[in-house]
Amino acid sequence: MKNFYFIAITLILNSCNSDEPENCCAVVDTDITIKYINENGENLLDGENSINFTDIKVFHKIGSEWKEYFKGNLDNPKGLTTVEINGEKFLRIFVSTEVNQNQISETKLEFSDNDIDIIKTELNLNANNTIVTKVWYDDNLEWDTNDNTTRQFIIVK
Repeated sequence: MKNFYFIAITLILNSCNSDEPENCCAVVDTDITIKYINENGENLLDGENSINFTDIKVFHKIGSEWKEYFKGNLDNPKGLTTVEINGEKFLRIFVSTEVNQNQISETKLEFSDNDIDIIKTELNLNANNTIVTKVWYDDNLEWDTNDNTTRQFIIVK
């Protein structure tokens, strides 16, 4: 029994070697928040003629192919959800973390067969961290980390 305690204590002490870098915390910050409005400024996620966010399909570009996003998370199985900010509904989307050689990822939102939008994001991939630094919506730069604002914007549909 003495040998068991000696081995256990030795393993614990060796696993706490202070010369190794700490891998304690990974930051994964890949969500963007969008308020969709019509030409009259009405929120398209709220009201009678609102977009049903559960009908939106989300695809991530993996290599040269689009793969439909689905994870087993019951709270957010499709990679998007609605959130309320200052009493208004926004769509929160978790963008792809698969990047090309320029650190750009692509996420496709399919509202219907005829209504498809592409979100491109520049990602900072440092150590354990994955953080969105720029967002383009249909090739228009909508947000940049230099804006010093939250990662949310308005899209007119």
